[in-house]
Amino acid sequence: MADRPIQLSLLDFSWVNAGYSPMDALRDTLTVGRRADALGYARYWLGEHHLEGHACGSPQVLATLLAASTNRIRIGIGAMLLHYWAPLKLAEDFCLLEAIFGRIDLGVGRGRADNLQSHRALLDGRPGNDQMLAEKEYGAKLDDLVGHLRGTIPAEHPHYGAPVIPALDVMPQIWVCGSATAAPQAARTGTRFCCTLFHGEIAPPIFMSRYRNAFRPSAELAEPHAAIAVAGVCAETEAEAFAMRESFPNTHYVPSVVGTPEQCKTRIECFREQYGVDEVIFLDIAPDTDRRIKSAELLAEAFELAA
Repeated sequence: MADRPIQLSLLDFSWVNAGYSPMDALRDTLTVGRRADALGYARYWLGEHHLEGHACGSPQVLATLLAASTNRIRIGIGAMLLHYWAPLKLAEDFCLLEAIFGRIDLGVGRGRADNLQSHRALLDGRPGNDQMLAEKEYGAKLDDLVGHLRGTIPAEHPHYGAPVIPALDVMPQIWVCGSATAAPQAARTGTRFCCTLFHGEIAPPIFMSRYRNAFRPSAELAEPHAAIAVAGVCAETEAEAFAMRESFPNTHYVPSVVGTPEQCKTRIECFREQYGVDEVIFLDIAPDTDRRIKSAELLAEAFELAA
């Protein structure tokens, strides 16, 4: 596997750091996204978050701005919280973006808003408890989403006949994102799978094998395609990188790739071999625009990315 070129991508949660305003964080996202485009990264993903300290609860709107200001990099969400969205609405939004830009990724996840009041407000009176979406309900909504995108909603389904408007013969790449427990849903629906390795305990590699073995080919994806997402920061010196890790304020994410360019490359290659993937998505924890750009530049140089 090491003889095949790696695809390296960036994941940005648009958080508001100390001294940042939400507008600072949004400008930071656009600036780093444009630089990632020039450096040769494969994708630039945003996340849907509804928590104080994050700058964007409507990532598909920000993705539109980012796609319009870049040239070749794929732009996507990793992930939209399927709990709060009508599958038809997501299909319409992302098919339109794909028709305009031709390089859009739609990642979905099972999570819920971290803030309980936001969670209830987003449901807006619809049925649902205060936990994340149950596995069975999540599977049903995922089936509806891919059914709308593929035009395969069965005749007995209550939403059969509801068209995706505008009716365009395009669709984004579909990704199921989450921990190892999301692998069966991705395999069952014949979609791409991104396993996040920065939420607490790292998922064992066996789940990647289970995804591949259980994968059901679909019209747009004949073979399984998996990626892993890791968090960390790259700096010119080990001391600088670990200082940024120590000052990182968000306890929800566990940085596991921290150090100099060579150290980060070695760690990423280790994860790549361990999980059997050719694509790694990097969540950069650097605290400001300049250091995030520097981190992205050092990684791009270490992996010899070609714009």
